[in-house]
Amino acid sequence: MLVSYVIAHTTGKLFNVKQETFGVFLIGSMMINIGFTLPFIMATYGQDGLARLFLFNLGNTILIFTFVYYLACIYGNNSNHSRNMSKKILQSPPLWAIIIAILLNILNISIPNAGIQLFELLGSMIIPLVMLSLGIYFSPKIVHY
Repeated sequence: MLVSYVIAHTTGKLFNVKQETFGVFLIGSMMINIGFTLPFIMATYGQDGLARLFLFNLGNTILIFTFVYYLACIYGNNSNHSRNMSKKILQSPPLWAIIIAILLNILNISIPNAGIQLFELLGSMIIPLVMLSLGIYFSPKIVHY
């Protein structure tokens, strides 16, 4: 991920684009989506391979919700509010979820069945909510360069 950042930063400077476009280029080059690989890893390497993939993804996710989020704040429209970035990063719900999940696992605390069902119900609503919020926020326009 950090190698991708260095390559994208070096390459992006050659294009001489607006700050927001450069930020999207940087962030897009650093994102790693492993979702499509899950069935193949499971079929090829079994549970051990899947565990290794999830450990890799843990580090990837932590970097996304810290360093990549920091870059998004710097290159975004609200870049002048950079003094509050550490506060924004520390208030990130996905980062708190990761910390709580790691603590639950380390302390060997199991979640009751009712809690698991609640989380499954809430989790199943995420994709439609994201689609709705993107639809509300998205306003296409033609950009001429």
